[in-house]
Amino acid sequence: MSLQPRQKLLVGVAGAIFVIHLIVAATLKPSFALTMFGDAIPCALLLVAILAARENFRVQRGVLPLFWKLLAAGFLQMLLSQAYWLYYDSLRRYANPSPVIGDTLFLLAHVFFLSAFV
Repeated sequence: MSLQPRQKLLVGVAGAIFVIHLIVAATLKPSFALTMFGDAIPCALLLVAILAARENFRVQRGVLPLFWKLLAAGFLQMLLSQAYWLYYDSLRRYANPSPVIGDTLFLLAHVFFLSAFV
């Protein structure tokens, strides 16, 4: 399977984000900045996943476009959930252990994933 240049770029960006995350997590001491970095990494990876799924919207074979659109919708829902937690941790500087709307968004994202496979 050969990848198009845009797909190679997305794989490279995702790999670079992952390697940077590994290096930063292994070398830095726990701090507020590290917590913010750790909260931002899933947002970046989810953005890359949405862009990668969007590359397949144009496939015109059967139900594949619907599959990729539902998958992208699930990734977007998870991105909204993660962005909520990033906001909650960074601007409010308060870690709430009880369930909040961010948890609901995360759980509802799986509805899109299951719908894509049906």
